[in-house]
Amino acid sequence: MEKLREQPNVEKEIEHYIFNWHSFPIDYWWRKKYNVPFGSRQHREQNFIDMLIEYQEEIVLNKVRAEIEREKEEKENEALGLSKRKMNEAKLTEEELDDAYENLDLSQFDKV
Repeated sequence: MEKLREQPNVEKEIEHYIFNWHSFPIDYWWRKKYNVPFGSRQHREQNFIDMLIEYQEEIVLNKVRAEIEREKEEKENEALGLSKRKMNEAKLTEEELDDAYENLDLSQFDKV
């Protein structure tokens, strides 16, 4: 009876093993990307170096894509006169803002 109590719980050992495996987050990322089950043959045949290189490639390409998108948005904003530089140049004084507000003609927005 004592020996049964001393033996580790198999389920707990498996949970511990899986939890410890997650100290390799790139492996988890790779398995989720390719929908590869933990411990499967395809998973066991993969190596960490290839996973790491692929992960780094993904990071670099995402940075490049984000930079291209940011530049595109910046050009669009500049074309529309919404760039930060133009907005800073077009600052109005408090008095100019008050005058513009008071002289605002809302009749052009009236619906017939």
